[in-house]
Amino acid sequence: MKLHTAILALALAAPSLAWGQAAQTPERVLRLSYVEGVVKLQAEDAAAPTTLPNRPLIPGDRLITQDGGRAELALDTSNIRLDQHSVLRVETLEATTVRVDLQQGVASLRLRELLEGDTFEIATANASITLSEPGEYRVEVTH
Repeated sequence: MKLHTAILALALAAPSLAWGQAAQTPERVLRLSYVEGVVKLQAEDAAAPTTLPNRPLIPGDRLITQDGGRAELALDTSNIRLDQHSVLRVETLEATTVRVDLQQGVASLRLRELLEGDTFEIATANASITLSEPGEYRVEVTH
C-alpha cells in the first residue's frame, strides 16, 4: 500500500516538476509584423515555425531576409525594419532590457519611447550599441 501511495505522489508531482523546467515566456513581445519576399525564421524551439505576420519571436529566434526580402518587427510602440540579406537574432526580451544581435545586413529602428532605466541594445560582431533616447537609428553590418 505504501508503494502505491508513493507512486501516486510521484505521478502527481511530475507535472509540476516539468512545469518548473519549461522555457520561460519573455516579459515583452516582439512580433513579426510584416513580411515581403523570402524571409526565413530559425526558431529556438524545435517546432517548424512559419514566417507569417503577427508571429511572436522569443529569445534565440533568428530572422533571415534573403534577396528581395524585407521584414518588420514590432515591439510596444517601436519597430525594427530589416532590409534584404539581413540576419537578426533575438537575444533578450525583459521588462527593462531588449537586446538583439544584427549578424548581417541593415536594421532601421524607430524607437518611439524609452523610459528611464530601460535599455535597448543592438549587438554586432564588432560593437554593441546602446540606445539611450528615442529616435530613428540605422545600423549596417557588412562582411
